[in-house]
Amino acid sequence: MEDLMKFVRKCDPKETRKRSVNRATWKREILRQKRFLIHPLKSASTLARMVLCSRYKPSSLPQFPQCGHNQKAFRCSEISCQDIRKLYKIHTCDTKVKQDCFILKYCNISEAKTLNPNSKRKVAIKYSILSKSGTKIPVCQKTFMRALIIKKDRIQGVMNRFLSSGGQMPEEKRGGDRKREKYEAKRLSVEWFIESFQGQESHYCRSKSANRIYLDSGLTIRKMWRMYNAARDEDLKVKQSFFRHVINTKYNIGFGNPRTDVCSTCIELSERIKTEKDASKKNVLMVEKRIHRLKYKAFYAILQEENENLQTISFNCQKNQAMPKVPDQYAYYSRQINFYHFAIVVGNSKAKLNKNNINSYYWDETSHCKGSNEIISAVYDFLKNFEFGDTIKILRIVSDGCAGQNKNTGMITMLGKWLYTEAPTNIKKIELIFPVVGHSFIPPDRLFARIEKTLKTKEVIISPSE
Repeated sequence: MEDLMKFVRKCDPKETRKRSVNRATWKREILRQKRFLIHPLKSASTLARMVLCSRYKPSSLPQFPQCGHNQKAFRCSEISCQDIRKLYKIHTCDTKVKQDCFILKYCNISEAKTLNPNSKRKVAIKYSILSKSGTKIPVCQKTFMRALIIKKDRIQGVMNRFLSSGGQMPEEKRGGDRKREKYEAKRLSVEWFIESFQGQESHYCRSKSANRIYLDSGLTIRKMWRMYNAARDEDLKVKQSFFRHVINTKYNIGFGNPRTDVCSTCIELSERIKTEKDASKKNVLMVEKRIHRLKYKAFYAILQEENENLQTISFNCQKNQAMPKVPDQYAYYSRQINFYHFAIVVGNSKAKLNKNNINSYYWDETSHCKGSNEIISAVYDFLKNFEFGDTIKILRIVSDGCAGQNKNTGMITMLGKWLYTEAPTNIKKIELIFPVVGHSFIPPDRLFARIEKTLKTKEVIISPSE
């Protein structure tokens, strides 16, 4: 198998094992947000097209000052309707923090100059409203509250927090995740443990865009959780639900099925390395295994090559399909007809499979057998009818090394005749590529996997057309 082993890494939240909850896209949440919409203000030219989206919708309209203050400390009588309207813009702020900053803009807080032993008042707050000329007009507390339609406790809370923090701007401290910091060390420990595993991409989806990593088929989330707790101190042990949540929301991990078509050389060398006690012999076996790996890596590198002067095709036969497929036990024990499928895929291993680059040949054993003559005839028919580009100079043909079908003198003879007498003049060379035994995973195998996945869902198949 192609060497696709890689360490587990975090992935994009949209591609994790389980989708994360996004409440903002819920219909109920969208309708709730619409309920906070306020009709746009139409009288002022600067606010004619503004739609107020505040979640803190005022309970009423602003009120004009009724106190009649006309002193140095409070000049409420000088306030106009336009001044109050500008102050009412606080409700265009869509968050509480922005509203708090708006309040700070028109209020000043300081320590009370005269302290009454019987009073709890230790600070003094001065209120002002910006006039049309741009100057701040001092007003009383009631006028300021009626203009903003907010309560006294809200204003005093904002100003007291501003004073106690040393003049820092307001921050949102309501709600939020209060437990994240408490379990941060455990979460990091679990992530480090998960990322110590090595996995591989899907057997039939070797594209580098594939994001799911498959771990060993003998592993499960429960087994990994037990391994983690066995290797950690008591303060870092976690519940299975916590471990499962980290895997599902941070990683795109799957667990492969038991392997059935593994390279014999790889198995032999791996087992001999495990049991060999002599260090020198063990090193020789490791070098031999590395050379074997480099050979099949080179094959997959050739299969991925893409060049404007190169045209790559690959072909293979699918596993024989027994016809008909019915749940009747008499049919199961009876002799059935073998249905053959030979596929030719145009393009390298990175090419997407579609109807434009797949050529399939079907027949059953009642018409012809599945030998070298049938395979050669199908390849010859494809070469005669395929339109090669004018820039193509090399035709690269990739197939497995089955002597009874692909790797024989009949195939060489047919290709030589076609190149000499029928091939386009721009094609000067044909390359026949055979993979290392046990590592012959080529594009037609991906096609066969899709077909067999669909066939598994069908209980009854009577004719090949189905």
